[in-house]
Amino acid sequence: MTQPSTVIVIFGGTDDLARRKLGPVLFQPGCKGRSPEKFHIVGAARPEQPDQAVATARARLRA
Repeated sequence: MTQPSTVIVIFGGTDDLARRKLGPVLFQPGCKGRSPEKFHIVGAARPEQPDQAVATARARLRA
């Protein structure tokens, strides 16, 4: 039997709260090998957000 996927959706994924609080809390366990094997974080933002805002949010998570 395969392990089910865990998916977390963050509405407002490019906003300040997601950057300062939610991103690090969700990302750090994965770096330490503590998150489930099939773990995905999906950030949703308003359509009028420029592509650069999304790219910046993604880069901040990896830093």
